[in-house]
Parts: sequence; structure tokens; C-alpha cells
Amino acid sequence: SSSFDFLGNSNLSSSSSSNETTTSSSKKGKKQRPAMRFLFSGGDIDRTREARPVLIIPGMTSTALEVWRGVGCYADATRQRVWSSRGSTATFLLDPECLQKHLGLNGSTWDDPEGIRVRAASGLSSADAFGPLNLWGEFIVNLALLGYDESKLEIAAYDWRLDATRLESRDRYFTRLRRAVETLRETNGLQKVAIVSHSLGSNHALFFFSWVEHQQPGWVDAHVESLTTVGGAFLGAPKCLPYLVSGEMTDALHFGEIFAALSELHGGLSRDALVALTRSWGSVANLLPKGGDRLWRTPLYDHRHHKKTKQDDDKDLLLSEEVVAPLLEIVDEANASKTKASFGPDDTMRFLRNVAPRYMSLVDDEYDLDGAAAKKNREEEGGKKKQLQEELWKTWSNPLVAPLPNASNLKLYCLYGVGRPTPRTIRFAPLAQRKQVRVHADGALDDDSSGGASSSGGASSSGGASS
Repeated sequence: SSSFDFLGNSNLSSSSSSNETTTSSSKKGKKQRPAMRFLFSGGDIDRTREARPVLIIPGMTSTALEVWRGVGCYADATRQRVWSSRGSTATFLLDPECLQKHLGLNGSTWDDPEGIRVRAASGLSSADAFGPLNLWGEFIVNLALLGYDESKLEIAAYDWRLDATRLESRDRYFTRLRRAVETLRETNGLQKVAIVSHSLGSNHALFFFSWVEHQQPGWVDAHVESLTTVGGAFLGAPKCLPYLVSGEMTDALHFGEIFAALSELHGGLSRDALVALTRSWGSVANLLPKGGDRLWRTPLYDHRHHKKTKQDDDKDLLLSEEVVAPLLEIVDEANASKTKASFGPDDTMRFLRNVAPRYMSLVDDEYDLDGAAAKKNREEEGGKKKQLQEELWKTWSNPLVAPLPNASNLKLYCLYGVGRPTPRTIRFAPLAQRKQVRVHADGALDDDSSGGASSSGGASSSGGASS
């Protein structure tokens, strides 16, 4: 099962555990849904109790994004979706540079690009589906069968490109999130709210707890019944490392070679473009692995293989020869010694600091990935020095140093899949030949096998998996 169908009514499955044969979710009977199985199950269930209000915090890329001010292909497209719509898919194929310009942020500041304003959609439809893929839609259907409506249910949509501090400074996201929880509680008989989060949304939930408790100690215990995290990326996700190094996102999007062909080979979003795009999103740094190789138990690579690349502080390298050459050198040396050219979290962070000092300077300004800011805060607190607000905020995105709220009644449920490989390292290898795919303006496709062309300069990465 993919992360999109964790509630048991997959749009991607054609099998059924019952005697009834089904081929799609639209044909499934209501009794197959978890909500109906719950209602018709036996046991000691209080069916008269008022439904507890629920607030959903979606994950990375789950919320639709809308254009409020655009240029070029989106010049007259106010409130048109630039992400999570059929129109955005068409733009991806026909005018990828325009789409990249509107999805990207300013790579030097992580703020809005000049002349462009893109914001998160709102309401339950903001994260119910991504094209044919079910996101929160099936979850909402199940809650509706249990008697829920919009008076008891809310999606706290957000611009998933932003880091937590900019979510608050630009969009007042955590201020509005606090008010949303308070309103749900007040309009539902003072019942405390159940928060359900996914992936990056779980990181933001923990940040929110620290943020609100810093202002109003005891708020979480008074307003939140439980936090249920689905695939929470608390310690990061090593599979996001290739985004920043080689511009590969195929594993994360579950689209494999289809996405690789569309993004690279039809002349649209090159690897360079994907590297620049993901480095402009402050949120990706929230998914960088925390705890390093020691916590992730990765095989340590011989650091003597690293070839340092000197860079000016005001300029980052993408996938130029200066970046690809040391990667290919690592591959060649690994092949000669019959070892694997693998990068763990520590290796990759060193490499990024060498080739992208400007990007890593932004990361260090907003995140405490190694606990240094937390240690500084503890030392200053011991010396009775006033903690700087920005230094304190840094620590709230790292659960290794940020404590859970002082809320003795809060219930915390962490749900993770099992039996699926989890990437821990990047393994570099020579790029295999792939079909060259061209997309024409009329939508026609043609291909040939003279490919292998890629802006990566001949190096490709794949996740080093461990169950």
C-alpha cells in the first residue's frame, strides 16, 4: 500500500479481502470502509457520545497551491491552482519553465519571488486528492459516515514550500492554527481536539506545540486530546537528499521512470532545475536527516574519497562539472575497489556545505539540525542570559533537542508502515541509458533510444534501502 491509501480503501488496489470481487474504489460497498466496519462491529462502543472534533495537518506537497499574482502563463490566473490540478499538469508538460518559476521561491532568501505570489488553497478540498491519487479524501468520507461535517472537521492547509518560521511570519499559520483548534473546541461542547498529521505536517505539529506552549503554558493540555501522526518525518528522510544533490525526486513521488522521463527527457525540468527548485523550498531542510550516520546506522564511507570544491559564499553550484566530477570520481574508485559509492547523511551534508554554502547558510539560519543552537540556549540559560527568539525557534523543528509539551493528558499515536524498504543512503552510479521522450504541443509523444542524456553529467543516484 502506498502512503495515499493508509486508511484501507485504496484507489490503487484491485483486490479485495472479501468474497466480493471489486475493481475500483468507486464500486466498493460502504460496509468495506473502515468507518462502516467500526459501526457494525461488536464490542463495548459508546455510539451516543458526541463526535470529537478533528483537525488535519497535511504533509509535504499535499496542499493545493493557488496563484494570487503571476507572470507569463499565469499572468491572468488569479486563484488558479498551480499545484494539484489538471491545469498544472498541462503546464508542466507544455511550459515547465513557467511552472517552475511559480512553484519556486527566491533561492537566496526563501521568500516570494519578485512579482509572484502563490498561496495555499483552503478548505477540505485543499488536500483531498492529487489528480487520481487519494490524499485525505477517503479519510474525510469515513468521518462523514461517522457523522462528521465541517463543523467538526477542518484541514489546516499550508504552503508546504515554506519553513516553519516563514509560515508564521508571512502567513501567520500557527496563529491561525491555534485559533482553529480553539474554535473547534468551543463549538463542540468544549471537547478537546484530535489532531491528525502526515509526514512533514507532523513536524509542524510538534513545532506548533513548542510555539504555543512558549506563549501560553498549559495550552496543549487544555485544548488537544491527541496527536496521531501518520509517517511523521520527525528525524527527517534520507530520500530527500538526492533532491538537493542530483535533482532526483522519483522515489519520493512513486512515479519512477515515468516522472524521470517527463521531468528530464522531454526538454522540460532538468536536473539543474529540480536542484534549484528544491533548494528554494525552505521546508525541504526540515526533512534533512537528524542525528547523522550514528542514529541512522548507515555504513560509514571512507571520507578520503571526498574531493572538496571551493565555493564563494554568495554562489552555489548546481550540477556543473565541478560538482559531477567528484561524484564520478567516487563512483570510479568504488567500482575499482568493488565497494558501493554510498553517501550517508553525514557525507551528504559535508558535500552540500562544499558545493552550496549559500543554501546551507539559510539552513543554519532556520534549523538546528545538529543540536548546536539547543546547546547554546542551555549554556545561556545557565548563565541567566536572555535567549534570542530566533535561536529558540530553530530548536523546535528537531525532536532530538525539543521536548514534548508539558501535557500529562495528551495522547500521542505514531503510525508507520512496515515491510517497505526505507532509504538510508544515496548510492551513486553511472547513468543508464533511457529512452528520449519528446512531448509536442498537441500532446503527441514520440521516443527513441539514443538517450542517456541528462543534465546530471553522467551520475545518477538511488536509495540505499534497508527494511
